[in-house]
Parts: sequence; C-alpha cells; structure tokens
Amino acid sequence: MTFPAQRQPTENERRILAAALEVFAEKGLHGATTQEIGDLAGVGKSTLHYYFRHKDQLYRHLYGHPAVFVLQALAAALCTVDIVEAALLLPVG
Repeated sequence: MTFPAQRQPTENERRILAAALEVFAEKGLHGATTQEIGDLAGVGKSTLHYYFRHKDQLYRHLYGHPAVFVLQALAAALCTVDIVEAALLLPVG
C-alpha cells in the first residue's frame, strides 16, 4: 500500500506499521501472524486487513523500501536511531 503524496498515514496505519516492524524483526515473515501484529498495534484483524489486505503486502510495504535497509545499518552503527520511528518518517510511494 502506498500513500498518495498529499495523504499522511492515519494513526491506525502508523501503529500497524510500528507493530509489524517489531513482530517481523522478531519472528520474520513466516513466523509472524496478522493477529499478533493487530494485537500489538491495538487494532482488530479486520482493521489491519482494511489497510493491508495480506501479510505479504504489509511486509513489502515495510521492507520493500530501499531506505529501510540503510536506516537499519545506520541504527546498528550509531545505536541512537530508533528504527521504528525512522521508518515511519520515510516517504512512501
């Protein structure tokens, strides 16, 4: 899912993305469930699926952006960058 240039992600989308980053980092694509992501984000599965129809789509949204890998490397090197906050600031599209 991409956000048009004029639209910012909603609070639910931000919480889903932050939760997904955490769950995917811990369990990977195949170990993570949308139920876990929704629970951590504080939204129901139907809300999560409203924004991201499939777990794969959510994963691609997060990790398909090349800058995420750069931010992860910077975060590891600097140990001061919060990768979740940094990823939420990325332009999407």
